[in-house]
Amino acid sequence: MIHFMEDLSSGPLWCDIIYQGLGRWSKEPGASEASIRNLPPSAIGDSSNFDAICLLAANKGKPMEALVEQVRDGSKVYLLPEFQFVQVSILVVAAIR
Repeated sequence: MIHFMEDLSSGPLWCDIIYQGLGRWSKEPGASEASIRNLPPSAIGDSSNFDAICLLAANKGKPMEALVEQVRDGSKVYLLPEFQFVQVSILVVAAIR
């Protein structure tokens, strides 16, 4: 990731991003602050405070929006909007390719 940012910061794309006011360089008042997410510890590898049983009980039988992290089988996802990282361990996982 660091090498990617260094490569990006030395190219013309970086200048375009800053000039256009995209992302954290947005010229809209409060836009850059609003775009920053406070990720829970489970999103960055610390699952000590993640209550999987409570999450399952609250959402059982309901569809959940998620970002698929691992395309191989679609079994690792970040649940939106809180970015809770979960690994799905079931008999069959259907992933759209």
